[in-house]
Amino acid sequence: MTTYLIKTVLCSGIFLALYVWLFENEKMHQFKRFYLLGSLVISFLIPLIEIETERSILPTQIIENTLQLSAIQQVEGNSTNLQPIQPATNYFTKENIFFEIYVLISVVIAIRFFRNLLLIFSRKNNQQFIEYQGIRIALTNDTQTPHSFFSTIFLNKNAYENGEVASEIIEHELAHIRQKHSLDILFFELLFTIVWFNPFLFFYGKLIRLNHEFLADEAVLNKYKNKTKYQYLLLNTIGLNLSTPLTSQFNYSYTKKRFKMMNMQPNKKKAIVLQVAILPFLVIMSLMFGKISFAQQPKIEPKAAIHSQNEASQAIVKEYEQLVKKYMSTFKKDETDRARLEFLFLSMSKEQQEKQEFIMIPPFRPFEKNTPTEAEFEAYKNPKVYGIWMNDKKIKNSDLDKYKASDISLVLVSKLYPNAQKTIGYKYKFQADMMTNEYYEAYRKERLADKKYRLVGSKTYMKKK
Repeated sequence: MTTYLIKTVLCSGIFLALYVWLFENEKMHQFKRFYLLGSLVISFLIPLIEIETERSILPTQIIENTLQLSAIQQVEGNSTNLQPIQPATNYFTKENIFFEIYVLISVVIAIRFFRNLLLIFSRKNNQQFIEYQGIRIALTNDTQTPHSFFSTIFLNKNAYENGEVASEIIEHELAHIRQKHSLDILFFELLFTIVWFNPFLFFYGKLIRLNHEFLADEAVLNKYKNKTKYQYLLLNTIGLNLSTPLTSQFNYSYTKKRFKMMNMQPNKKKAIVLQVAILPFLVIMSLMFGKISFAQQPKIEPKAAIHSQNEASQAIVKEYEQLVKKYMSTFKKDETDRARLEFLFLSMSKEQQEKQEFIMIPPFRPFEKNTPTEAEFEAYKNPKVYGIWMNDKKIKNSDLDKYKASDISLVLVSKLYPNAQKTIGYKYKFQADMMTNEYYEAYRKERLADKKYRLVGSKTYMKKK
């Protein structure tokens, strides 16, 4: 989870930097509105994107994986299997303390948010209302700047009745209402309650509100055309008190930027180029911060089995084939027969070996250590993507919280194809087989000590099947 949150913060920061670099000073306000809101949402989605690639493994590793999975299925539920290490639990861990601090701050911010909402609704319940172009104007005794919240505009009663509120000001607030800017503000405030620790949200909030003002200014000038008069109104009312939080307001901050934007002519060709440029950028971001899963694919290499330089007699080949039938039909494999099969097989030439339906393969070598990174280990905790086997025993993904990435010496990830997923009820897409450090050392020692060749179906035989 920590890795995921860090990725979301970094994504939002990069999107913000791109906005300042390419879009902030362009007159394409509708696009900028959706970019600012959409990039916040996408920042949470990109780290969840799964990018599948292939990891080559040797044929013997495929055979070994199959044997391991079969063995695991046979011994599942056997109490004699090794159990995962159970570290001592301590409530006052660093993670718990940080989580409690996070919850406390989130609660404080949420209380502030709902208090502001209640303040707005309480003011709406105690005002005189008039109808204006299908919306309501609340006439107040406050000397606050004109502001709006959803379908209500708040104006000073004396100023309105004395004709001191210009029609441009009302049109400005009508633009906020028609374009539903209050929804943007509520969305942002709710998001801030959850991810307040993201330092870039402060800048997002300012840019979202500033772009709202650009949009409202544009709507006013499209109707009234008198830019000088409208700019004068902005300057003339700067001294009024600020309005209630969460509302869209006739805002006089950033006046210089707003005047500059009013005087700018839109460049449609440039706007289209900049918007299209977002697409490759999204691909790059997905590659940088998405979750990369490895589907293991076989890497075909020449057989390394030992063989005789000379052809074995037909008697040896015939004895081998007959002994194979006996060995395969025997429930309890006889070590004497296995040793004889090994001797006979290695006595054959390469060509004779390749003609056999069953071949003897060298002992499995232990896998090299493959300790996961912190990011990979965190990703394995997702039960919708991974099924986890630890030390030849199926465990819950949440059990990984008992371990650290450095506790693991080996991870083998295998893709589950549709038939396999159907068997387990489509619970996850990949199977991750893990070994702890101690378990891996025991496994490695056992493999290195094993010198026995084993009988398996040959490549030619498997193709026929």
